[in-house]
Amino acid sequence: MKYLAIMKKFLSYRTLGSSATLLLLVFTCTLSACRGENGYEIPEPKPIVLIGQTENNGVMWRNGDRIGLFAINSGTALQNGNISGNINNLPFITNGDGAFKTQTVEVFYPETGTPLDFVAYYPFVPGIENFSVPINVLLQTDIWYSNNLTNVTATTGNKTLHFRRPLAKLVLNITSETADAALNDLTAVMTGAKTRAAFSLTNGELLIDEASEMDIRVVICNENRYQKQISMLMFPTTSTQTVEIRFGIGDDTDTWILPHALEAGITYTHNITVALEGKEPTPEVPYNFWELPVYSGTLPPTFIEARHKVGDRSWLNQNLPLPDGTIRNFTVLFDTEHRCPFG
Repeated sequence: MKYLAIMKKFLSYRTLGSSATLLLLVFTCTLSACRGENGYEIPEPKPIVLIGQTENNGVMWRNGDRIGLFAINSGTALQNGNISGNINNLPFITNGDGAFKTQTVEVFYPETGTPLDFVAYYPFVPGIENFSVPINVLLQTDIWYSNNLTNVTATTGNKTLHFRRPLAKLVLNITSETADAALNDLTAVMTGAKTRAAFSLTNGELLIDEASEMDIRVVICNENRYQKQISMLMFPTTSTQTVEIRFGIGDDTDTWILPHALEAGITYTHNITVALEGKEPTPEVPYNFWELPVYSGTLPPTFIEARHKVGDRSWLNQNLPLPDGTIRNFTVLFDTEHRCPFG
């Protein structure tokens, strides 16, 4: 700044001298502005951009994924007083390529060259307290954590955050003991599992709420009518903890017991059979009450007839009663040129 002031003072004189003198002064001031008081060059500040990588590249980042990032003075614990700048649960975003940077205003490495340690987690949660992320497995939200990136400066070559999963994952491929038996209307309820915990970003530990055990109605994926699948994130368990899944079709039930403890970061896959057999699905009944339009005259070639099948009332206005309980289908004529109903 002092060099700019000298230049402004020089330019304020009415007699500037030769053009060569002016150019020499500008060149000298420009070079001086790039140097500190001791004559050393001051490097341009470098924005913080980090690479996120999960265990075995098991999760692919999507456009818009955000991590929460903390930067602390290297060698210190994640706590108030050790935070560097405003990088305190600051959201960093990726376009899907795994490179994370701030979404709006860039943040930079310290100009002093002070090394930093980074702590990160996914997905970003605004307003967390005491550096602790609440987890509820009923929501089935995946969580990843990284604290490997330490002693980092602007000139550090490898800036990769290695994320690990503090939860376990259970995958069950389910078939019937009876060959080619359908498993229509299969249900599953898990007992013995905890549902809530708090994950500490300070030490990477999972504090499970032991009082949060409850029956969990498990979501079943329909691979086809003969094979179903359960894919569920769970808290790690102990060898003495008994976790069961009670399967049912109608009044028939069968129980499967988890044969081992669950460890964090591991996916367990089991192919199991159940002593249940569902009924074959009822053939689809043709839709009645087609509302077909009656029109006269010549219709333009740009119209199409769109028929709508209404199979149930789940998406209808429940406040509009149907006196006889019937649900009617409807048909509209659509003008493909003007992109509106034909009329």
